[in-house]
Amino acid sequence: MMTTIIDIAFEFQLPMGIEYVDREAITRPLYLEFHDQSIRSILSGIIAERPAYRISFSGEVVQIDSPKSLQDPSNPFNRSIQDFSVTDVDTRNADLTLVCELGKDLGPQTFCGGSIATGQWGPRLITLHLQNSKVYEILDAIVHENGQAIWIVMAPDSELSQTKAGALWHIYPLRAPFQATVLDKLTNLVP
Repeated sequence: MMTTIIDIAFEFQLPMGIEYVDREAITRPLYLEFHDQSIRSILSGIIAERPAYRISFSGEVVQIDSPKSLQDPSNPFNRSIQDFSVTDVDTRNADLTLVCELGKDLGPQTFCGGSIATGQWGPRLITLHLQNSKVYEILDAIVHENGQAIWIVMAPDSELSQTKAGALWHIYPLRAPFQATVLDKLTNLVP
């Protein structure tokens, strides 16, 4: 399932957030056929095959998550950030700001670092001012503002509450060289 979804995201340049991945989504094959349907219908059809998942189309961002994980108060993606504000920064710096804001909330042992090397994002700058927003909502807003990015969870659901803020997610450009990396990261996420 995830390979197909990632392929669609990169082929059609769909800003996306993937908050939840389980073993079945990585390893179990799908047998579906689609004819003359919209990308939205195809993605909805794929997700309908896996009851643990939910898809939403929030503005310009496709969000894939699990209703169960959205109800889990220990899930760090569900934490609210009181005030998130960035002005004219690249995607990496917006991401780093979010990592640091979540890190303050999680405690002093949290590593504060970014998800990709400087210079990968080009000239597009992001300005966001959000209050009382959940981490996944802020990630979606960053991806939306970038317009050509995808964010993915980097820790299995069972380990999210013990994972440091700097290792919870990565944001990648929706460009060919990163597609293989995204698939590799998701594949290695669940043993």
